[in-house]
Amino acid sequence: MNFEELQRSWKGQPLNVPDHNTEARQQLAYKWQRTQRQLLWTNIGVTGAFAATLCVLAWVYLQWHSVRGILFTGSLAATALLLLIFLSVLWKGIVLKRMDPTLSGTEYLKRYHTALRWRQRTLTTYTWVYMVLLWLAMILYMADVLQEMALWIRLAAPAAMTVYVLLVKWLTRKKQQRQLQQTNELIEEVEQMMAE
Repeated sequence: MNFEELQRSWKGQPLNVPDHNTEARQQLAYKWQRTQRQLLWTNIGVTGAFAATLCVLAWVYLQWHSVRGILFTGSLAATALLLLIFLSVLWKGIVLKRMDPTLSGTEYLKRYHTALRWRQRTLTTYTWVYMVLLWLAMILYMADVLQEMALWIRLAAPAAMTVYVLLVKWLTRKKQQRQLQQTNELIEEVEQMMAE
């Protein structure tokens, strides 16, 4: 056997080098699916709670809209609108179709990165905006409903609502921080893969 035959034989051997990029993408796909499953169940629960809240708001409106002022109607409409908008923000963060790990690497990572950035903005910004606007709508509602009450009740009710909103935000901060940390870690992984 001469050198050229040996070289051709060597070049003809199959190369069994593991594709680390494919393995990393499959691992990322698994994390993505797990996160999406958690978000899906959370959103289903939130949707149910918001549906019940919208039913109560409709009932309250139908019972008292004829004897109440514009603040009453406006605050209930604003609350319902806020619930629907925030629900759409939450559902926009869910990608119902599977992220196909067989897509081209850059396309897969771009889609994944966009979805993760949306989730990050939801956790850091949109939740706060929602809470503040919802608090404001409830304060306007109380201003109309409590206008004939004693001064201390008109002051105590909004104060109690403010304490309640702050307490809810404080109690959910650890869960939100954990979700944000998970999201940030996934974003870092995706950005590292995009840089390679």
